[in-house]
Amino acid sequence: MMDPAAAGDAAPVIEGAAAVPDGAGRVAVLGAPAAVTGFGLAGALVLPAEDDAAVRAAWAALPADVEVVVLTAPAARALGEARLARPLPLTVVMP
Repeated sequence: MMDPAAAGDAAPVIEGAAAVPDGAGRVAVLGAPAAVTGFGLAGALVLPAEDDAAVRAAWAALPADVEVVVLTAPAARALGEARLARPLPLTVVMP
């Protein structure tokens, strides 16, 4: 395979990759351990929670720098409207 630089082509640039400022918010993933553990490999803050009480406790203890939380469907149900009560963190529910 030919090296693109050797052929005179510039290496591809990923737009915005360098634009992420220091101190940017983190992503957390909250829910059943089997559903959330793998997200740690991508750098997410993993918050495994076995039951509704653990989900609510993890939500209440979210670090201030978490700006997005990915929730399992049961975790979203456990939080109810509380997940929408403040502007941050943003939440998304896994399908």
